[in-house]
Amino acid sequence: MFAAILRLAVIGLMILGGCVVLPTTEPAPESGAPLVHISKKDVDPPLLDTPAILKKDVPTHIFEVTGAVQQLNVTGLLRYYWYYDLKLQTGIPLEFYRACSPTQRCILTPCTLPKPTKSDHRLLLVVSDGDLVENAKDPYHFPAGTAFDSVEWQIQLVNECVEF
Repeated sequence: MFAAILRLAVIGLMILGGCVVLPTTEPAPESGAPLVHISKKDVDPPLLDTPAILKKDVPTHIFEVTGAVQQLNVTGLLRYYWYYDLKLQTGIPLEFYRACSPTQRCILTPCTLPKPTKSDHRLLLVVSDGDLVENAKDPYHFPAGTAFDSVEWQIQLVNECVEF
């Protein structure tokens, strides 16, 4: 009986030019999967088509992503993995290539890193919402469902190392 009255009311309103929107019983959308994104335009130093020039006679150089990392639906703390001159499939553990503490800022001291006489280098940052798998062989080996993003700087070392 109630359904018949409701149907007549809807038809009557439609004839008179009105419109009725009945409430839906659809469940609220689920929160999305975790997302981590590094805004490449907001990293420091800026990413360029040419390598970042680091003078070896300057004791430290800072690389930073503060303000460049966005996260969505991430419940825990983010992890920051910095790698200097990472070479895969050499049998050398990833830990050997770790360059900095796991924070948003990496302070490089080029003359204390491996191969300071070589001029071309790379600095890779991988940010994730989870830990690498145990004994990971590459910097992107996370458990399924882990959100991550990365950014890589090309670096060119110039000048000579000096004692400070």
